[in-house]
Amino acid sequence: MEDLPAIERSATDGAPRPDQAAQLSDLAAQIERAIDAIPESRRRVVRMYLAGYNSTEIGSLMGWSEAKARNLLYRGLGDVRERLASAGVAPGIQ
Repeated sequence: MEDLPAIERSATDGAPRPDQAAQLSDLAAQIERAIDAIPESRRRVVRMYLAGYNSTEIGSLMGWSEAKARNLLYRGLGDVRERLASAGVAPGIQ
């Protein structure tokens, strides 16, 4: 699978260029919509994962087994990937 394109940073402050900032904002909105469209149980797990929790921590916090948390995470990430792909968002597409 191809990597997402590198973000060119401004030489002065390291921030993305204005045109790239707009693209990143649009991408973030598309990802947010994709996450919002998946079932609630998977949505919570995906959001926790994106916040930095692993499946063991998610399972513990939610009162689930690690296997259940992992299953919901993989299914949720797959759902998000499918929704983004059907919206034309995929690695390497600019």
